[in-house]
Parts: sequence; structure tokens; C-alpha cells
Amino acid sequence: MKTRFGRYFIMLAVLIPLMGVIGLRDASSTPPSPEAAPVMSCEDIQNFRFMDLEFGEPVTITSASIVAADGGLPEYCDVRGTIWPEIDFDVKLPTAGNRKLYYVGGGGYNGSISESAMTPGLLLGYATAGSNGGHSGSVGDGSFAYNNPDGSNPNWNQKIDDFGYRSVHETANLAKKIIKAYYGRKPRKSYFVGCSNGGREGLQEAERYPFDFNGIIVGSPAIAFTGAPFRGLWDSQASAGLLPGTAAIPVEKLSLLADAVYDKCDGVDGLEDGLIDDPRLCTFDPLNDLPACPEEEDGSDCFTLAQRTAIKKIYDGAENSVGAWLYVGTPVGGEIEGPGFAGNASGWLGSVVSSVPGLPGDFLAPDFFKYMAFLPWQDPAWSWQSLNFNTDPARIYTSGITDRIDAASFDVNSAPNADQLAGLKRFRFHGGKIIQYHGWADTLVSPFVSSKFYNAVLDSMGDAKTKSFYKLYMVPGMFHCGGGVGCSNIDWFTPLVNWVENRIQPQEIIGARAANPDLNLTARTRPMCPYPKVAAYSGTGSIDDATNFTCVEPIRAKVRVEPETLTFGSDGEFKASIMLFEGGYSVSDINVSTVTCGGAPAVEGTVFGGKFTATFKIKDLVGVQPGDSVTLKVYGTVGAMPFAGSDTVRVNGWAWRSSRTLFTIPRPIRR
Repeated sequence: MKTRFGRYFIMLAVLIPLMGVIGLRDASSTPPSPEAAPVMSCEDIQNFRFMDLEFGEPVTITSASIVAADGGLPEYCDVRGTIWPEIDFDVKLPTAGNRKLYYVGGGGYNGSISESAMTPGLLLGYATAGSNGGHSGSVGDGSFAYNNPDGSNPNWNQKIDDFGYRSVHETANLAKKIIKAYYGRKPRKSYFVGCSNGGREGLQEAERYPFDFNGIIVGSPAIAFTGAPFRGLWDSQASAGLLPGTAAIPVEKLSLLADAVYDKCDGVDGLEDGLIDDPRLCTFDPLNDLPACPEEEDGSDCFTLAQRTAIKKIYDGAENSVGAWLYVGTPVGGEIEGPGFAGNASGWLGSVVSSVPGLPGDFLAPDFFKYMAFLPWQDPAWSWQSLNFNTDPARIYTSGITDRIDAASFDVNSAPNADQLAGLKRFRFHGGKIIQYHGWADTLVSPFVSSKFYNAVLDSMGDAKTKSFYKLYMVPGMFHCGGGVGCSNIDWFTPLVNWVENRIQPQEIIGARAANPDLNLTARTRPMCPYPKVAAYSGTGSIDDATNFTCVEPIRAKVRVEPETLTFGSDGEFKASIMLFEGGYSVSDINVSTVTCGGAPAVEGTVFGGKFTATFKIKDLVGVQPGDSVTLKVYGTVGAMPFAGSDTVRVNGWAWRSSRTLFTIPRPIRR
């Protein structure tokens, strides 16, 4: 029986690879100027002998044939084959091309070549390429990594590495050789475009093989691939009522939840426009901000304590039984119904909450734990309900899987390690450029991962160096890789090419939203701003017109945190004194409900002598590790404008029994 869940699964497989190229669908209206013509016949490519880079095995070319122009696509030479052991590839070479490479990433567990995602590149005259990620299967099938006792999958271990990083590297370099053979010269420039797992692939390329591409589009990336299914099953267990103190969240109540979230959070940025610009600025508390059921009698217009507890756990993120924080949570904003992979639906369906009893909300997650998370242990019969948040994190670390597939740390910081950071520096040194984007309403891959990763790069490399080659765009209201209530129809590729080839650094990029009468959504345009800038309304004109918004930096705040030493394990408080020196803003206009320090929400705020002093609880700190010099970042809004600042303190102690505290497990040394 084909359920709504099944349709979502199918549409996700088809559409995720396409999302990184949204906005380019009209590219055919401007035909490319031919800059490359073949110097040989397409069929003769089969006579060439190519070898893979790592093992020196011969590449098998299974076909090379001309495909006639049709349906707006130009004539091209279609080259297919296999790189050892099971990396299937496809390279499409336009007869009238521009001698540039357009490589497309995959989605989920890959398993097939994203040919539809190659269309925008072909329309622009690019030679396009992609692979199956090193194995054949479906987007939700992780069994390629299974060491089947019957010996039917002898390459299972190599397939994990091919999925993790090798398939893109090998296929991209083979594509360049084929381009050189066909056109007589190597490609002028090479670009990567990917979303979801494809976004992770793009970052892996920049980190591991910084000379493969000149420009990379990193969309909604599962940066730490390990973390996405881990968080997904935390959400799934919470929404199914399997975690202590929780009860199942009925799908029918998602609209009630969305109404409560948007009632509190929509106007935090000073403009009620049906969007939450930055969920970090809204301190929505399900325990207090959702309608409680009288006498705990469940009803359609209220939430029981156990249901509210489940929702809070989803927002807070995974923790173990002693309250040690394990991984980032799900931001507010995705509860709302919006256009997505399976039509108009809540962003929580198919990632947080399942519409099919007995299945997890995150349908992609179980196979990771069946076949990869606990290597060498594997079990096709493993159940998603059995993931143990006390003992299983250590098993994941000792399996070594994080070093093979993750582009960032699998922890609450989601930061690059020393080797990954060194790769990014080499990518910058050779002139490479990255545009990364992520929807703030993404519930499949938490956008907190992108903001944390980028902040870590900023902290390590500095603002000037980072922004000279790497820009992050956070899209309000956008679901995973697209859709949602935000302006998610965006051309990311053209600004990347202009940056690489014309040295035009991207600033604001206009996003669009189509009208959706069924959801009462108007047609809208809005500027997308390079992080940490935000789109500020001018105060006049339509809020559906991008010309009435400008990208502005958060107001810089001077912050002093006291006491200078904080100790985990104490049930104490600390204070942050905030002063504003820009734009004539008064601290008396600071909205205390938006103020956070080190992830902890302010419990009160006072104004005296030109200072705003906010009080926080030590146990509410998020992702803060002990150290002699720990930077605590402060965020908030004054009027309709965001502000940001930081101070450095000493932090003593270790894991505090709190739902918001970092838990660190010893990890293998990375070499």
C-alpha cells in the first residue's frame, strides 16, 4: 500500500539533488556561447584507457553515445561506466559546450546517479557529471555497507569509504580526463553543486581534496552525517512517546503547535510576516507556552504534560539519562504547514513525526545504525526504538565511522577538526569559493549544525579570511533543501560563478516564494543575507517586495560576563552586562525574551546607567566546555534589530546534570 509516507520517500529521492540548483530552471532562455567543440567522436571515448586514482584499477566505459537535442536540452555525448569497485558514473558532454565542469552531488544514501540534477548545467553548456556514491540502491537504503554472511557483498567496507568521500573525488577527476580527451583541453573551471548529503560531499571535497573544484555549492549539509540520524532517532523516539516522561505527539496537533510557535516567535524580529528570521532569538518553552490539557485529559485543543515534554526534548536535543547534552536539537519554525516534497504538509512530517504508526519520524535514520554506526557489529533486524542514548554514543565513536564519513565533529559543537580546517585553508589558498545555505525551518538536518560549523571557521580563520572565500546564507522559513513558507526559490549558482570567475563577491541574493492560496501564502521576494547579516524592513512598502528590505549587520554589543569564573555543578547564576554603541539604540529597548548567553536564555533583565544586565543560570549553558579562556556569545534584539557580542571567562567543572550541558566522550586521535 502506498502511504503518504511512501510518497514522501519517493519525492525526496527525486528532488533533493535538484534543490541546490533552484532558480536556474529558466537558464535555457540564454543559450551558452560555444567555447568548446569535440576533437573526436563520442564513440571513440570507449577506446581510451583510464585508471582510478587510489588503486590504479582500470575504469570500465560501458557506453559512449550521442544523445540528440530534445525538450530544450542540447545535443550531448553521454559517457557511462564504472570505477572500481562499484562507483557508477555518468558524464554528459555538450557538443557546443563551455569547457567547464558541473558536478552534482547526491542525497540520502545515494545509490543512483542524479541525472535530473544535471539538467541546469547542460542548459548552460557545462559538461556535467555525477555518480551513484559508490553503490546501487535507493536514497533510503544503507544496506550497501552490510557485510552479508553469505559473501554476496564483498566490497562492503570499500563502499563505505566510497560513499564517505572517494566516489566524488574519483568521478570528478575522471570527468576532467574525459573532458580533456573529448574537447582537446582540460576544463577551464570546475564546480560542485549539492544539497543534503550532497552538501556534506561538497564540504568533504573542500576539506580532503581542496584542488578538485574552483567553486562549491553546499546546501543544507548533513555535515556530521553521523549526527543527522542520531538526532533523527532522538526526535523519533520523543515524538513516539518512547523517551522517559513523554507521550506520542499526534500528527493532528502539529497545526496547534505551529500556531503557538509562530504566535510567540514571528514578531521577535520586529515584523510579523509569517517567518521566523532566526529561531535562536525565540525562547519558546513548550512546557509553559503550549495550552495545557485540564486535569491531564487529552484533547484536540491542548497538550498533556507528557506531550509537551516530548516537544521540549525535540527542541533541546539529544541527552543521556543523567542530562548530559549529546547533540543539537531541532529549531522552532518547521512545525508549520508549507509546500514540500510531498505537497503541503508540516515540516515535521517525515523527519520528526511519522504519519505511519510504528515507523520512525526520520525514515532515513535506521539503516545507518543497522549497518555503519557500530562497526564491525551489524544487524539488519536492529530496531530504531532500541537506540540507547547512554551507551551507544561511545560505540559510535569507537567504530571509527565518524572519521570516514563526517565533515565535522559529531558533538554539540559541529566544528571542523585540525585536518579539516587545514583543508579549508588550502581550498582558500588556491582561490576556491564556497556558498553554503541552510533553511532555518529544516527539521531533517538541523540548521544549528551549519551556523555552528561556520562560526567555528570564523573563530579559527577570522572574519576577513573566512568571508573572502566562504559565505553562509541562512534562509528563514525554508524546509530541507527547499520548500517551506520562506523564499526558497534561489539561484545560488550564478553568484558562485561570478565570484570565482569575475571576483564579484556575493552579497544579498534574492529569494522568491510562489503564491499558495491553499496555505494563504502570497507571492514574495526577500533578500538572503550573508551570515550573520539579516534582512531588515525599511518600514514602508510591501513586505512581499525585496526592494523594501536591506541586509544589515547585527548591532555590535560590548559585553561583560560576571563572575569571571563559572563552575559547572553549581546551581548558581551569572550575569552579562550589555552596552550598545551603534545606531543610537537604547538598551531600554532590549527584548529580554530574546537574550541568550552561551545558549542559556535570560531569566531576567534590568536597565541601569546605560547598561542592560541579564541574568542566566549556569545549568542552562549550551555546548560550553571547561577551559581557562572560554568565549561566551550573547545574542538578542533591540527593537527590531539583532545585536551580538561576547566575553571570555574561565569555566571549571565537568558534566553537570542538566538537559543543556555538554557531554564529552573520549575520541580516537585523528591522524
